[in-house]
Amino acid sequence: VEYKGIDLLLEAVKNIPDAILGKITIAGHDYSGYHTKYKDSHAVNWINRWLEESEMKALLDSHDILILPYIEERLDIY
Repeated sequence: VEYKGIDLLLEAVKNIPDAILGKITIAGHDYSGYHTKYKDSHAVNWINRWLEESEMKALLDSHDILILPYIEERLDIY
């Protein structure tokens, strides 16, 4: 999952005070390695599983900004 750029996002925001940053939610399957490395960050809410479409909609509705820090283009079609 390195291509998703989660480490870059977390490194970029690690020095921003939580009061300014707000809350970051990282949702998806198999981010456990990142969770272990950044577990002390109070600004990160981890949802380490696939989300149903209705859960995804509710999550997006509850946040102000969507960040997709991908570092490579992926054109996978399932």
